[in-house]
Amino acid sequence: MEVSGHKWMSLLSDNLKLLNITIPGTHNSCAYACFMFAKCQKNSLLDQLNHGVRYIDVRCKHINDTFRLHHGLFDLNFNYDTGCIDVCIDFLRQNPTETIVVLVSTEHKPKNNKLDFDDVFMKYLEKTKEHWYLKEECPTLGECRGKLVLLRRFYTAKRPLGIDMSGWRFNQTTEVKNHPDFGLIIQDLCSTMASQKWTEIEKVLDHAKSNQNNNSIWYINYCSAEKWPIQPPRFISWKINPKLLQYLQQKYLSNQTNNDNNNKNPRTTFGIIITDFADNDLVQSIYKVNF
Repeated sequence: MEVSGHKWMSLLSDNLKLLNITIPGTHNSCAYACFMFAKCQKNSLLDQLNHGVRYIDVRCKHINDTFRLHHGLFDLNFNYDTGCIDVCIDFLRQNPTETIVVLVSTEHKPKNNKLDFDDVFMKYLEKTKEHWYLKEECPTLGECRGKLVLLRRFYTAKRPLGIDMSGWRFNQTTEVKNHPDFGLIIQDLCSTMASQKWTEIEKVLDHAKSNQNNNSIWYINYCSAEKWPIQPPRFISWKINPKLLQYLQQKYLSNQTNNDNNNKNPRTTFGIIITDFADNDLVQSIYKVNF
């Protein structure tokens, strides 16, 4: 089956929940036109979306009651709205069958602010609210086509305001149970060597593979990491991305063969798989698992 990266979701049923779709994502999605130590991607955000990425990781420094995109202390040379959200909305206008899951989180130290982080977020939101899915439950694809789905990794008392990700712990695999209808397993071991990182990635992939009949777990599997100065992000990606590609191709081909023999086999769902320096082949291999 030929599947175009810019509209691969058009071939999926409206009834599928997002947690039942294998979704390619990128870590620090806008870290592509910045200082090399902060760089995590080689393609622009628009190119990532056109290749098939449907989860973006947006990290905002709260400064002067605005948001600047950051990777740690490094400024990524983009504002939150014009450099990121506007790009996503323009893409969805051109491709209304698609959806983009957007993780918004705080990054680095706030500076010169009078408003709280969530108040600034709401100011931005008021300009684009019709383009967002802001409920707290995991939607079906039909409910969120053409929209941005908010995953919220910042505190607010305002409700509803996206899917609450509180409980996500730094540098480990976390089980989050904030929602009555689903839970999350989040693998985000981010300060480690490539060999240990791959072990954790594979554990979550295997768990998802063995859990195909359970429709209440959303897997979020980060393939990015760093161990300065020995193994920076690019080095880790050189080690991890080929392993991930091989794993998915083997599982995908195996699943296709099994389905040829028994079309009652459950569909493979690995959840959201997030990478650094993602190329077109890797992104395709992730979303093609759905077919």
